[in-house]
Formats: sequence, structure tokens, C-alpha cells
Amino acid sequence: ALWATPTGAHTGVLGALAPFLDDADVLVGGSTTWGIVLAEGGTFYRVCDEAPGMAATFHLRVGERVLVGGSPGLLATDARGCSYAARNLAGATDATAAVLAGGRVYVATGRPGYPNAVFRSDDDGLTFQATALSGTASPLWELAAAPDGSLLVVSGDDLDLERPLLAATSDSGASFYA
Repeated sequence: ALWATPTGAHTGVLGALAPFLDDADVLVGGSTTWGIVLAEGGTFYRVCDEAPGMAATFHLRVGERVLVGGSPGLLATDARGCSYAARNLAGATDATAAVLAGGRVYVATGRPGYPNAVFRSDDDGLTFQATALSGTASPLWELAAAPDGSLLVVSGDDLDLERPLLAATSDSGASFYA
């Protein structure tokens, strides 16, 4: 747990640390049960409004937009954490990983036993559509990609075969192979 005592600043339980890049410098941020916090002089201060749920899985910066994944699903902020908008992932929650590759944003979900998918955005994270890897009850945990988007790899747990899941696509998610 991480606590801050300055007036108006509290951080709750720190979830995950991830960098927020500014034009002038790098701000190290994290997410808590209350929202996104930024480091200033070694102390974490909460920024603006509270997140609508624990947002602790990842942060991904796409231009000025920061995508935040966690148990409520996928949230986006264009205001450095001062306001959030949910992104529709066809009802899927537990956004677990995201990557920017070849001008596209890919997001994976990982709620065991529920429909999970890899989603793709062609408009900097404004809207998402499911790729060919969708509807699996197996949770998807990590994404990796070639910077040009020529290859995307997703890993997870194959609940049916009780072994790790590893799938890849070389056509922007139109098809996946083991």
C-alpha cells in the first residue's frame, strides 16, 4: 500500500506502474483503486477524478490519448486522467494487455470462463472491433507485436487443454494460428 498525506492527495492501493510520456519530460504514473496517480518529487498524487473502478492492468499512450485496462474493461482518457470514457469491447471486461503496432491498437481480455478476444482499433483507440480470435473462454494475458504490425502474438491459458495458449496473426487479426 502506498499512502500520501498532502491535502487532497490519496492514492489507495497501488495497482500497476506505467510511464506517461509528456512533451517535455517523462511522468511516471500508476493506477490505484481511486484512479491514476502521477509521481512528483517521489510522492504519488492523484489526478482529477477517480477512475470508475480498479484500473491496474496496463496503460498505453496513443498520441494524447491514454488507454487504461483493468477489471472494468477498457477506459480512455484524453485529459491525463481527469476524465474517463469506456471503450466498447463487445461486453468483454478485464482488459489485460494492449499494444500499438503498425498504426493499430490491439487489446486483449482475460476473464477466465467468459468470452475473451483480441480487439483491434484503426482509429487510435476510439472504437474497437473483435479480431478472428474472439469468444474464447480461455483468458488472454499478453500481447507482443512487430513495430510495423506484420506480426502480433497473444499468449494466455488454454482452459480446455490445460496448457499455455500461444497464437499469432500476420494479417492484422483476420486469422490466427497456433
